[in-house]
Amino acid sequence: MRFKHQGWLFNGHSGVHRYLFQVPEDLKMRFKESMRRKFAERLVYTGEPPAYRDEQHLLADDIRRFLHYVHHYDVPLTSDGSMYKRSVQQLTELLGVREELPKGGWRFGYGRKFKEYPSRMSLLYDYCYFAKWLDESGPVLALTPAGLERLQSAEREETAKLYRFWIRLYKGAIPNLQALVGWIDSLADRWVTAESLKQVLTPFIKPFYYDSEEAIFEQRIVAMMLHLGLLRVGESEEGEVVLRMTAGGRSAVAGVRVEDGDRIALS
Repeated sequence: MRFKHQGWLFNGHSGVHRYLFQVPEDLKMRFKESMRRKFAERLVYTGEPPAYRDEQHLLADDIRRFLHYVHHYDVPLTSDGSMYKRSVQQLTELLGVREELPKGGWRFGYGRKFKEYPSRMSLLYDYCYFAKWLDESGPVLALTPAGLERLQSAEREETAKLYRFWIRLYKGAIPNLQALVGWIDSLADRWVTAESLKQVLTPFIKPFYYDSEEAIFEQRIVAMMLHLGLLRVGESEEGEVVLRMTAGGRSAVAGVRVEDGDRIALS
């Protein structure tokens, strides 16, 4: 009650929110800035690396390549509606980022087709499927009328739309994914070692089945943020992995807000 009297907490005004305590925005900003400073003190910032990878717009370009492939080639489907390995291998050679095929083991929780396809390709495929551009009802994968219209359009998928989809798709496995990305956005505004950032943020990551906190940070967050064009990833002269937000990534993160219950059902 003391915090209410001091103006640190207040009740909502209507609906279910009237039963919840809320924190004034100015206090939220002060808490966040205080935490940011404490986190930053533990980070190792560096100069620009000799070389780095930047995949801005590459995923959007590969969506067009994928739709073109489906439209112009026969892509047979298995009984469960998945592409055969031969088609997946052909796609890995056509797309801008080559990935190895999954090698058995458990793969679930990060997308509808995550079990069958490599991580980035799975995200690309699921994006097209949930946009209703793909028809899996026959023996061959085909484009829907909407998919054909999208292929013939000159528009490129916006980074913000791809980012929003990724958050909605992955937040079932990583419930606080949006907050973690927000911290990376805030802390990696200049080149920082991935290891020091991992040490700061992994305490806020929960394992997901056989995925450890470290694996989630490296493979499910940082690697996917690179593929989405949100991050540049390089290697310092000392051989350390370093990363930094892109301008487009900062704009996308700042402009997208996904509500807690807004997630994509995979079943």
